[in-house]
Amino acid sequence: MTEREKIEQERSKKWEERGRKFWSAFLFTKDGKPKSGFLTYTFCLSIAEIFLYVGLFWAVTTVFTPLMAGWAPWLNNLVQSLLVAVCGLGLNIILHRLFKDKKLIFGTYVWLILYTILTVISQLIMLKGTGAYPEFFTFMLWFVFLPLLIAVPVMWYLWKRDDHPEKGPEEEPVWKKYINT
Repeated sequence: MTEREKIEQERSKKWEERGRKFWSAFLFTKDGKPKSGFLTYTFCLSIAEIFLYVGLFWAVTTVFTPLMAGWAPWLNNLVQSLLVAVCGLGLNIILHRLFKDKKLIFGTYVWLILYTILTVISQLIMLKGTGAYPEFFTFMLWFVFLPLLIAVPVMWYLWKRDDHPEKGPEEEPVWKKYINT
């Protein structure tokens, strides 16, 4: 075996091990509990978010397209995309308030960002040489980038503002034991 083949084999083993570690986070322990509840919950919520946004886009385009038929297409798309973004954000703010773990909704958006990155990379590869990049990025702007650019900063702010992990009983500082009160 040549030196190059050894390096490629080591690299392959390394990536295989990383993949196994990643997917093992979705498995269950011997007690039947998820190994990483946060990862599992946010992944499942991200799938629900995709359905939520698809449903919102369907509802908004069904209702508002006939009303805005005379508008310029870019303005029509902008208004509809902003409506979906605001409605989706409103529903997620309600969920954020309902969930005890305040990082769940932001974690869900992290998954959505990951899906977006993977989609862009795969489409850049698949559309290479077709000249379809402008149409793809126009589609992504209206249906993905704009709602994410509006929701992610708001959810990040709410997570940072509201996430206060429960602290255990505080120990009394050493200097206080010398003070008689």
